[in-house]
Amino acid sequence: MQGQRDVRVTRVPVASVVLLPNQIVRLEAPQILRVAVLDSAANPLSTTGRVLRFVPEDTTVVSIAASGLVTPRRIGRTRVSVTVDTVTAATLLEVTRVPVGAIFFDSTTVTRLPGQTFQQTFRIVDSLARRLDPATQRIVWTSSNLDVAQVSNTGLVTMRAPGLAAIRARIDQSDILAGAVVADFSVTVLPTPAARVTLTQPSLSLRPGQNGLVGFSVLDSAGTAIFGRAAAVVSNSN
Repeated sequence: MQGQRDVRVTRVPVASVVLLPNQIVRLEAPQILRVAVLDSAANPLSTTGRVLRFVPEDTTVVSIAASGLVTPRRIGRTRVSVTVDTVTAATLLEVTRVPVGAIFFDSTTVTRLPGQTFQQTFRIVDSLARRLDPATQRIVWTSSNLDVAQVSNTGLVTMRAPGLAAIRARIDQSDILAGAVVADFSVTVLPTPAARVTLTQPSLSLRPGQNGLVGFSVLDSAGTAIFGRAAAVVSNSN
């Protein structure tokens, strides 16, 4: 009977870990951090059964799962290290945005009455006309005439008084060294239509040659007074 022998299987030790230098991650989507594990002869080793420990220096920029999935948190840069067994490598990781190419409004001209609102809808695309998520962009909304129309930080326009205004959306991209992108649409606020005119006094007695003032109120369909309107008073007496 032959004697038994113990057989010990050892893994090939890790000699080096390679990370792609200066990797760029888009803020719009997570991605896998690419890692190569090599032996002393620079042959690739399987990571199966090995523990990869990813550590970003600045966790406010990215978080990294054990699988190497990088989740961007904000625009910025951070050094990231990965340790396999006892071997460590590091690289610089940059989080940036896809530059915006244009903003397109669904309505380029808007006409409303005072007191009404309008929610602008739009799409944002990159230089290749691929749609981008507006939630990843910092859009600044402004009105050229706040007395006529005001706009919120979501593009909701509130009409205030008759007149014209231009509403602008601007995306500043100086943080990614790209030019700003702007788009405008026009707003026309019409005067509130008059529904009826009421006299504020039932009668006016005048002698020949005398003048008098007739008081009246101009009202809209809800019975609200409209100010600043002219009216013609016509007598039905000869």
